[in-house]
Amino acid sequence: MLSELSRLVRYGWRMATRPSRVTISGVTLNVPQGAHGRVLASIYAEKYEGLEVRELPRLLKAGDVVVEAGAAIGFVGLIAQQTVGAGNVHMIEANRDLIPEIERNWRDNGVASANIHHGLAAAEDGPAVDFHVADLFWASSVIDHGATRRTDRVDQIGVNRLFRETGASVFICDIEGGEFALLPKLDLSGLRLIVIELHEKRAGAGEMAAAQAQIINAGFALTQSFKNEVFIFEKTA
Repeated sequence: MLSELSRLVRYGWRMATRPSRVTISGVTLNVPQGAHGRVLASIYAEKYEGLEVRELPRLLKAGDVVVEAGAAIGFVGLIAQQTVGAGNVHMIEANRDLIPEIERNWRDNGVASANIHHGLAAAEDGPAVDFHVADLFWASSVIDHGATRRTDRVDQIGVNRLFRETGASVFICDIEGGEFALLPKLDLSGLRLIVIELHEKRAGAGEMAAAQAQIINAGFALTQSFKNEVFIFEKTA
């Protein structure tokens, strides 16, 4: 109760003073340029990427190798590296504006280098495609949702290649609707854990159900979900 009260006091102070840095679960996080609304509030309230932050330390094991599609500002990767080590986290991010944000956050947390792959998460490596960058950094996507500030051409980064080359055991994915086209093309056989955001509003209930069924049919069980948006799947055998 006291810790929750303290968090609420910190949240109120931050909303009033708008600090440029916040500490969440032992990670120093620089507030990204242009952050506002519910995402800014979630950062100040220490609830940003809440399920991942709460569950990853329990779910990850020393020796796991993590591939993350949609790294944003590098926060989830920083949480993961606390367990698996920085060298075992590979982050894919298509928005070039966020690459220096990732680098700064990792550097400010004493991690000298990060495995950042700048490009669009795709099943296999491929030529440049359109990526729609929104003013809200978390809303950028391969899908144009009507809030595009600019459209970049970015190379496609092969997730299957990264799985093979790194021996990945964990896949974390948050790519704003792009997951529905990506998932059917992925080889999930080497993984033991999948943490994925499924954006039903981007594709509809049918695509949402199909994505979950595909993962379950690949030998995983749905063990936890959060707000019908973040889903945790663990290998059954």
